[in-house]
Amino acid sequence: MRGKVLNQGNFELLKSVEGRLLLLINSSIKKEKFFWNVSGDYEYLIQTEGVKEKSGDTTFEVIRTGHFYLIDIIDDPEYPDLPHLYLQDERNNYEDFILPDGFPDLLDTEQEIITTGNIIDQEELDTFVYNYEIIEKNKYL
Repeated sequence: MRGKVLNQGNFELLKSVEGRLLLLINSSIKKEKFFWNVSGDYEYLIQTEGVKEKSGDTTFEVIRTGHFYLIDIIDDPEYPDLPHLYLQDERNNYEDFILPDGFPDLLDTEQEIITTGNIIDQEELDTFVYNYEIIEKNKYL
């Protein structure tokens, strides 16, 4: 596979006493916070900026930290031309999620996130990003 890194940085995944998830993204582009809601089979991220919190969740515990990549995968046979969010796990592998419409923003405050169940290691991630960069450079030679 080939992909282009759209964003990268560090993340924290927190969980409230009530069970709500909060995803904190800290990248070179900007810092963002999203509530990660699960409703049946549907998961979605909600932009927290400008949103008044009504759930009463005030205490969150960090359950996972690491590096993240947002990569536009060019030739994924299952999910063609959709951005993938890769979150590092405790074994330095990356869990794969699909963001069909990207991260939420102030205009579209809620976006679906799809758990693929795929885990890839750092070497594989580096390989397909590197392959994309070589192909892009060769297009202009």
